[in-house]
Amino acid sequence: GTLLTMFTTRRADAPVTQTQNPTTPQSASPGVGEVGGPLPAGTVQPDSGQPVQLSTVHTAVLALVPDGCHCAAAAKQVSIQAGAAGVKVWLISVGQSVSQVKAMAKTHGEAVVIKVASDSQRALTRAYQPSGLTVVLVDQVGSVRVIQRDLGTPVQLGDSLSLLSNSAPQSLDAPASSVLAAS
Repeated sequence: GTLLTMFTTRRADAPVTQTQNPTTPQSASPGVGEVGGPLPAGTVQPDSGQPVQLSTVHTAVLALVPDGCHCAAAAKQVSIQAGAAGVKVWLISVGQSVSQVKAMAKTHGEAVVIKVASDSQRALTRAYQPSGLTVVLVDQVGSVRVIQRDLGTPVQLGDSLSLLSNSAPQSLDAPASSVLAAS
């Protein structure tokens, strides 16, 4: 056998920095409520009708409106941009009465369909802890794509909204059909 001896300048008591082994897999999946992960478990209570499971919310913008938000102008811009992109908008009361959020929704015009609900189980409040208008964009498979906190005006969601229809992970490989067509 061969004996290999190495000498270094590092002191024995110096801290050691560990790096991740390249063969070690990255974290298994994003956490609940994080970008790439699912919405938290729970329901929201629409202003009329039955509670809605957050797991059933797809291709939507959830605008969380906390107490004292003073965010009507920003919420209106979010609603108009999402409506123009054909994306459902949920204005969700976080702490304040649903009637206040419903009144805010009425100012957004007839052309935009807005659902108003309350975070009565506080699932969204716990996950996102909104202190200002917080927008969560959910794609067609129910994964969180974008989280924007404390939105003010002007609001620009264009590029973010385009992510909602493109929920499949992007591959660096060409699709099999294009490989066959090129042969």
